[in-house]
Amino acid sequence: QRTMDALRTAADKRLVAARELLEAVLDAGELLEMDRRLVTLFKDGLADASFLTILNMNAVAARERATDEASEQRARVMEHLYTRAQEEWEKRCDNQANAVLHRLTRTEQPAIRRNILEYYLAPQTEILVPNADPVPLDPPRPPRLSSRDFATAVATAVAKLRQLDADADLIRTSVEECRIVAKEARLVVMERLTPEDLRAFE
Repeated sequence: QRTMDALRTAADKRLVAARELLEAVLDAGELLEMDRRLVTLFKDGLADASFLTILNMNAVAARERATDEASEQRARVMEHLYTRAQEEWEKRCDNQANAVLHRLTRTEQPAIRRNILEYYLAPQTEILVPNADPVPLDPPRPPRLSSRDFATAVATAVAKLRQLDADADLIRTSVEECRIVAKEARLVVMERLTPEDLRAFE
């Protein structure tokens, strides 16, 4: 129990810090300056997953409250900042599995998610030469990302989400997004890799 309380306390502190960072960005008032401050946060290593969570919560709330031109403008600004934050986070993420998971959870179309999963999790069976013609690889190259590492990234993300003291509906939605991605990844692993890889993924 003490361990769980400590984890919740740490998560709460990260969320409070993230709110303060977001306020500092919004205080700029002008969109280009907000962009500059946002990018600086990531360059300086101050923004993390908690910052993205807070920014997402604010973007969702702004969209739900958009009833006139002023509130609609605020919603567009928040959505723009969230998109920019996701792009910056992915560029600087030192864990490829986390970056891929993040990209997948912000991709709405199942067919595009499938392409991304096959690109990273399936063996590389061909390469494209400069004229864009595919050349078969025999034997195939290993996947760009191991299924075990990706499974670990999903499990870690879900565990962190469940520790957050944030909007319950948003957390449930985020966990469900991870669950959907995990199911789709399992299908790719089952179809394109070995039974041993599938056991490692599960």
